[in-house]
Amino acid sequence: MSAPTNAPDDQRRFVRYHPALDGLRALAIALVVLFHYPWHESFFDRNPVHGGFLGVDVFFVLSGFLITSLLLDEFRTSGGISMRSFYARRALRLLPGFVVLFAIAVVAHFAFVKPSARPTTAGLLGMAFYAANWVQIWFRDPLGRMFGHTWSLAIEEQFYLVFPLVVLGLLRRGVQRGRLLTLFVAGAAVSAVWRIHLWDRPPVPSSLVDFYAMVTGRTLPASNPFQQWNRWYFGTDTRLDSLLIGAAAAVVLTVVGPAVLERVRRMAPVVVVAALVGLGVIVANGTILDSWIPYWGLVVLELLVAAAVIGVVVRPDSLPARLLSLPVLVWLGRRSYAIYLFHQVVFYELGGGRVNIPQPWQFIVMISVVLLVAEFSWRVIEQPFLRRKARFQRITEVVA
Repeated sequence: MSAPTNAPDDQRRFVRYHPALDGLRALAIALVVLFHYPWHESFFDRNPVHGGFLGVDVFFVLSGFLITSLLLDEFRTSGGISMRSFYARRALRLLPGFVVLFAIAVVAHFAFVKPSARPTTAGLLGMAFYAANWVQIWFRDPLGRMFGHTWSLAIEEQFYLVFPLVVLGLLRRGVQRGRLLTLFVAGAAVSAVWRIHLWDRPPVPSSLVDFYAMVTGRTLPASNPFQQWNRWYFGTDTRLDSLLIGAAAAVVLTVVGPAVLERVRRMAPVVVVAALVGLGVIVANGTILDSWIPYWGLVVLELLVAAAVIGVVVRPDSLPARLLSLPVLVWLGRRSYAIYLFHQVVFYELGGGRVNIPQPWQFIVMISVVLLVAEFSWRVIEQPFLRRKARFQRITEVVA
């Protein structure tokens, strides 16, 4: 074990690229894809990966960690944060693939898919303005089978839009890292408590339903803003804790002293293994309607992901970090965004009897096509724009 180095140097190393984090992304996208796979059309009567929806929260924690790490490092090294550069980098990373998916949604809205699978006008507007999560709260199935997963992209984009401004404002006012950590933890706690409150509240009174109908001239749809499950699952405010826990994990690495950091390094391999085992237990036992998920399941999962992230970042040479850095996992992690964007489209087009593929070949063909589409997106759609991110890596315009 090498001797502790000075804190600024350590913090700088934490911001660099870590292949193990792509490994965590690979595990997360595998869970999501297997959760969405149409198992009822194959050799399983029900979904064997019923907890795979929790992979989205792994992405949320990773996003909070990485974005906060970059923001804090930029402020530490330059005394400010270039909003222009930040938003340009996010746009170059996220928009090209999303624009292609949105174009597919527009085509699907008018033709080529059965009406029950088409995105509605409200759904298209929700996608276009990164508000798909709120549209899914207000309307019944507005995005169809191929585009419902864009709710999580909307939450992340809303976070990217507001969070850097909040961080910059706090840092410019002289808020220290310890206070910043307290604020992030408190924000995550408020979000979690608010989620529990919304899940626990009784159904909306019939008198309010009648009043809503009188004012608007229409009755509440089956999925409405007062329906508990939709509200907690898709709400930005009720899922903010995962992003803020990731942000808090990034701040932790900047406030601990060398002695504490050295102890964390020694414990990191065991912590990572324990966290991954804990994640496996939660995923194996979780179903999307379990009441313990919004109560404490999400918070525990988010803390376990944060612990795993810290563990692989402080000890990239450890065995767990090296296993998460295996080339196949890194390959999947680097393409996880494209896989997430297009996997539902592939599942719809190749499923439902539209293509006659015997079992068990259907599973192999569908997953293979998803990976091929993701590779095409990565090389042809995303890479040309990602290469332009370099011009925004350094500060070009610091917001005062």
